[in-house]
Amino acid sequence: MSDNYKPEVPLDIQGVKTSQKTAEEQQDQERRELKADREDEQNFRRNQIITNQEQIRINRRLVLITVLSSLITAFLGIWQGNMTRRALKIADDQVSAALDANRLARRAAEKAAEANERAYTQAQRSFDESIDALRIDQRAWLAVSVKPPGTTVTVNSAPSCTFVVSNSGKTAAIKVVANLFIEIVKNGDNPHFANANCFGSKCISIPPPLVAQTGVVFPNSPYEAPSWRIRFDARNRKEFDPLKQQEISALEHGSAWIALYGVVRYKDMFEGEHQTKFCSWGSVSPGQYSAQQCAAFNETN
Repeated sequence: MSDNYKPEVPLDIQGVKTSQKTAEEQQDQERRELKADREDEQNFRRNQIITNQEQIRINRRLVLITVLSSLITAFLGIWQGNMTRRALKIADDQVSAALDANRLARRAAEKAAEANERAYTQAQRSFDESIDALRIDQRAWLAVSVKPPGTTVTVNSAPSCTFVVSNSGKTAAIKVVANLFIEIVKNGDNPHFANANCFGSKCISIPPPLVAQTGVVFPNSPYEAPSWRIRFDARNRKEFDPLKQQEISALEHGSAWIALYGVVRYKDMFEGEHQTKFCSWGSVSPGQYSAQQCAAFNETN
């Protein structure tokens, strides 16, 4: 046997098998780990997908809730607006009704006030009319006449007469003042009636009046005022105005006539102011005379 000879080493079959088995197990282990990793990755991805889907669902729900909330808010706003408008309409109707009622009440009050005023005016008018009727019935009424035999006509003497102031009323006349005139009037002319209303010391008329006055004239108790024709002298003092022969001749021939006229002013017991205008006339000889205005002059109030 040679020195280079080496005896064969017996193969460890069991060891080889064991090594192979170990390698296979490692491979299996790696495959399992790889598979587990893949499964973990798949699970992660699956979980990620599920999470994303869940987030999407949540977001959709949130959007839906937001939309529903917006819709509900809008609905509530519309409903509240409608309720507000309805409340405003009701309030406006109530205000209009109150204003209408106020107008009706004011109109009724105005009509009542007008009716009361008319009633008051009518009552006042009736009262005034009754007072006026009482005053007219109870007041003094003065009239003037000429006491017979009338006018005295004598040459070189002032024509004269007596005026009689009578009260036909039921109460006294007070503060009686009379302007009395005796005038020879040319036939065709009228007496100087404009002078009759001239009262007062500063009143100067041609011819001048004879002024008679008395404090009171009672009913059925006449006041007599003797009168003459008068004139102003050179000093504007009143004096008797005697008849001239020419005036006597004019009276006798019908070319003149005699006017007896004047105005009486007085107050009644109710302090009402009155006046009586009077005129009567006469002639010496019969004929037609211009005495129409004398009759028209008579008046009382």
